[in-house]
Amino acid sequence: MSNTEFIKNMYATIGQGDMISLKKDFLAENVDWLSVGTSPDNPLAGVKSGSQAVVAYFVLAEELVEVLEFGQHEFVEMGNALVVLGFEKVRVKATGKHWETEWVHIYTIENGKIIRQREF
Repeated sequence: MSNTEFIKNMYATIGQGDMISLKKDFLAENVDWLSVGTSPDNPLAGVKSGSQAVVAYFVLAEELVEVLEFGQHEFVEMGNALVVLGFEKVRVKATGKHWETEWVHIYTIENGKIIRQREF
């Protein structure tokens, strides 16, 4: 399976809310996951170290926002790295406000698991 197909499968798994499969099938135990931003402005921002912390990140995201749209424009494979260009539109549950953004995800994959992710 290509890194592109692997990550597409991961996005689908997250979309289904299957955190058990996310941790077991996609994340290295010592994964290093970064969402750029400052924590006071965005509780999802910062570094998450380890697969359990990444799962907690997605559980918190589910509590905070409703994803209205999520998609990818382009996948660029470079050895064990994959760059994904995409977009999302969400509703903040606490306020009902909507926001949308374009993003870049950069993954490093080794031995069939994500060892590093950067989100900009």
